[in-house]
Amino acid sequence: MTVTVSFDNPQIQVTNGSTGIQLSQVILPYSIRNSEDSTKYLGGQMTLGQSDGIKLTDNTKDWERLGLAKIKNMVADAEIYAPDPIIEAHEGLPASSAEAPAGSASAVPVATSVAPVSSATESPAS
Repeated sequence: MTVTVSFDNPQIQVTNGSTGIQLSQVILPYSIRNSEDSTKYLGGQMTLGQSDGIKLTDNTKDWERLGLAKIKNMVADAEIYAPDPIIEAHEGLPASSAEAPAGSASAVPVATSVAPVSSATESPAS
């Protein structure tokens, strides 16, 4: 799958530092589109700060390069999150086997949690 990353007009915030004006942050809107299916896209904005290596002498291409590196790192570190399933109690069934009438076989095992799955650590089933 091929994707295209586009950046829109960045917004900058400057501060008055001890040595003069300093670039404090760059707000960089972006969109990521699947080249094969344009209906699949992701968009948002990111903030580049001093820790990302921005400088007042940078140009827009420098910020886009830093932004693309930050997007790649976010995606590489992403994990798939699977929330615990919602289990509904049915009326008429006892909440536990201790409350079940004698001779009743109504206890049903129910899974109560799902472990998170990471796409980076998939292993074949044996």
